[in-house]
Amino acid sequence: MSLFKQLRHRNVPQVGIAYLAGAWLLIQIAETLLPIFAYSEDAARPIVIVLAIGFIPALILAWVFEWTPQGIRRESVAIAEAPHTSTRRFDRAIIVLLVIAVGYFAIDKFVFGPGSVAPQDRSIIVLPFINISTDPEEEYFGDGMAEELLNLLSRIDELRVISRSTAWTFKGRDVDVAELHDKLDVSHVLEGSVRKSGNKVRVTAQLIDARTDAHLWSESYDGPLDDIFELQDRISARIVSELRLKLLDDMPVATVVDGRAYELYLQGRYIWEEARSELYGQAQVKLEEALAIEPDFVPAIFELAKVVWLIGNDSEEARSRVRPLVDRMAAIAPDSGYTNTWQAWIAAHWDNELQTAASHLESAIADDPYNPVSLLRGVSVFLDKIGRLEEAYAVAKYGAMRDPANIRWASMLAVRARQIGRSREAAEHVEAYFAWQTPSARLRWQLGAALLVAGEPKRALEQFDHIIDDASIPRVLGRLMALYDLGRMVEFEAEFAAFKEANPDNWEAIARILAWTRQNDAAFEYLEKMVEEMGPVSASYIKYDLYSRLSTDPRYDAFLQKHGQSDEDHSQIRFDPPYPPAMRAELQRLLALIRESDDGHAPN
Repeated sequence: MSLFKQLRHRNVPQVGIAYLAGAWLLIQIAETLLPIFAYSEDAARPIVIVLAIGFIPALILAWVFEWTPQGIRRESVAIAEAPHTSTRRFDRAIIVLLVIAVGYFAIDKFVFGPGSVAPQDRSIIVLPFINISTDPEEEYFGDGMAEELLNLLSRIDELRVISRSTAWTFKGRDVDVAELHDKLDVSHVLEGSVRKSGNKVRVTAQLIDARTDAHLWSESYDGPLDDIFELQDRISARIVSELRLKLLDDMPVATVVDGRAYELYLQGRYIWEEARSELYGQAQVKLEEALAIEPDFVPAIFELAKVVWLIGNDSEEARSRVRPLVDRMAAIAPDSGYTNTWQAWIAAHWDNELQTAASHLESAIADDPYNPVSLLRGVSVFLDKIGRLEEAYAVAKYGAMRDPANIRWASMLAVRARQIGRSREAAEHVEAYFAWQTPSARLRWQLGAALLVAGEPKRALEQFDHIIDDASIPRVLGRLMALYDLGRMVEFEAEFAAFKEANPDNWEAIARILAWTRQNDAAFEYLEKMVEEMGPVSASYIKYDLYSRLSTDPRYDAFLQKHGQSDEDHSQIRFDPPYPPAMRAELQRLLALIRESDDGHAPN
């Protein structure tokens, strides 16, 4: 008998085909299920390797053994007992496997092919809608329309939505869809335009597949201003349908209020989000006018509380004006995320009632889990406050992944990394932000400080010298610490002497340099002067990593204890945030990477 006939007689080709078909199906199933259990795509690699290694042994076993009604027998014995009976069984098994494989391929190709989205690829960026009204002052309306749609879509657990700060970096630009896909790993883009004339609104929206630049749908909606909420609901529902999203709850819908009140609300929010303090008063006026028309409009009360707090610079007077606004929200919507977010902040940072704050924060997350600006940053701050630093870092990492162009997330992420001793990661996070925005003096300082603590004074000095203002205290302090570590003592001594002469009463700054240069006796003298002038809370400054060289001194703990700044035990605080499933899985993945990583690089 020829070799080919022998192979076929012993079912070797059939086993090979069945093995390959079964292995392919197993890999596809693994790639689908692993992300659900918070494993990365890399987890499928060992499965592929094991299956590849197992192919040759499977063929050898097929040559040596035979599958019979009596079980697996050696081939010679099997032929003697029941010749040729297994061939048909293998043929049928191959047919079944191939039918399953073809069916899976067809679903993947035609159900989750171009024009639709596989479960792991449901992501979107909502760009600011273009104002095509005759009045350029109507720009706020296009921004507001896009932001409201973004907020609606953000409440869908299966959909990854790029946050506002990052989306708005593309405002006014001729956006290349391929750039959005490459830079943000986003699969879809929603863009549109708004024409507003008096009480009439025309909204045009279109959904684009960022992977292929194909337009999936485009529609125009016309109606009076009072119908704008219905238009928002129709657009978001169409996106959900197009992306074949399976909702865990009912489709989120916009809050319906008086059209003019809504317009004033958008104007007020647009003004204060310009982040220019001199305009906050104008924002306050617009929000108060909106509430005069619609007194129970909770989002407007929420924004007004923020503006009042910012104008007052967190003074006692500002706090006394914010509390009645929060009480007003609580009377209207006690379970709202808006209400509980403010109540959590007040309890944690003004009243020091941490368990109360935890309860309010849990309620806020349950109501509005995807609000990155007002909520998730607050979660990270609270986790830091109760000593759960690794979790605080994971939340900051998650927020920065959703909003990579947001300077607040970039700064918080760097701080969180340094808090757990990962200064090199902190530097990498700040440098990643530089790809989005021109580095500010604040971010230059963050990067330089992280590099200093990471033991890279040369690179740190380069960042400090990029700070344009030569008299900037952060620049001078950074330079002094870097010069000392580089051993450039002549320059260090001269510049330090000049700084002390120009700033003789800046006790903390001088103490920091003395601590960094291991002049501990003098450092503690200046720290006591600092506390005398600034109060006991300032003693906590020495917990920062730029004082790390002082931490081994026996006087370090005594200093903190003396001024009531020793670390408190907050392990009794119960805080279990009710994150939605997709967010919880991603946070668990990030936290596992943070705890397992010891190579000095940021987890991806």
